[in-house]
Amino acid sequence: SWNSLIKEWEYSRTAGHNPSGKGKTYTASVIQTNRVYFAPFFSNPRNLPHIALFRSSHVLDYVLWRNLEAQRLNRTLSWNTLDQELDKLKALLGFASNQGYITVLPKVENPWSKPPRYLRSRAKVDKELYQRTMDALQIDATEHRQRNSRFYSLTLRTVIKMISSCGIRVREIHHVKFKHVRLEIDEDGREFTLIHIPAYSAKNRESREAICYDGANTWKAIQRYKMARCAFLDEPNIENDALLLGAVNSKARDTIDITSLYKWFL
Repeated sequence: SWNSLIKEWEYSRTAGHNPSGKGKTYTASVIQTNRVYFAPFFSNPRNLPHIALFRSSHVLDYVLWRNLEAQRLNRTLSWNTLDQELDKLKALLGFASNQGYITVLPKVENPWSKPPRYLRSRAKVDKELYQRTMDALQIDATEHRQRNSRFYSLTLRTVIKMISSCGIRVREIHHVKFKHVRLEIDEDGREFTLIHIPAYSAKNRESREAICYDGANTWKAIQRYKMARCAFLDEPNIENDALLLGAVNSKARDTIDITSLYKWFL
């Protein structure tokens, strides 16, 4: 049965053939997706009478059902979400084939046309919202009566500036050091900001250089933030090897929590 397959797959990922417990996050993610979506559909005999009968048509039936479920809950099923779910389903069916649950490995692919990259982005901010946010943070950073609020508003403003100018990820910003930010000059003599993303913080574990498409504005914003950070910490200078978002008190984590900071701002 489908439930038996899931139990055996989970066992193989944990105590069975993986005593070190590697890949716990992925395993938990698949189990969660199965509990919420796969099991309600594939464990229903009307949809799949027997696991051995699994064919590509069942994948199409699942996509149709999944989309209807999203509509029933007044939600939108994005291409990205569906694609990730089908990748997990493909992994489960590959295991099922290796274990003899199924004799034919069905073709699992997203039947929807792949939209352009900008439409697949989870976060979309128009210029008006960006400007309103930056203006509000600028007011807080200069006029708020509390010193901490002024500093954290400037911190968040600098982070948003970096994200909007070069598309750097939040995880990557947490690992950026002041030495990773450089001001360069192109062949036409124009200045631009270059941010080095270390391999250990990059999504694909490969280092890269992120170019900020706003001239020297990001560089200047980071230098202003560096000066404000010195004043806030009452230090004469900050080492270039220091983290850009390093924690400012001993009780905090290693870096300033951007997510909590944005929630506080909202």
